[in-house]
Amino acid sequence: MMRRKRAIIGCVVIALVCAVVFAVDPTHAAWMPKCAFHAFTGWQCPGCGFTRALHALLHGHPLQALSYNYFFIISIPLAIGVAFTTWSDSQLASKLRPIVQSRPVILGYVVLFFAWWIARNLLEC
Repeated sequence: MMRRKRAIIGCVVIALVCAVVFAVDPTHAAWMPKCAFHAFTGWQCPGCGFTRALHALLHGHPLQALSYNYFFIISIPLAIGVAFTTWSDSQLASKLRPIVQSRPVILGYVVLFFAWWIARNLLEC
């Protein structure tokens, strides 16, 4: 029961965030959060462009979303998998949980995260 409650709360929070990002263009809204790492260093963090990418994706522009942040787009299937295997009590979730939440998958994601961080700043130079 607690897992179901967390799933409902998680889905509501995700839906609210998506609704705000859908309604407000982050490239023109001064109140939308900016990247503190970029402001201090001038380098892009792995998440830079996340909000703009989500906005473009929600408006049906996947190529534009990719141009803002490739890593965010390729992270979506893993995020969905982790959310599903964490929040669901289904047989499918219990079968997928050891795969999706395995150490090699998590370590691989972390390696890709740091590789993306380095690559996006080297490509800008």
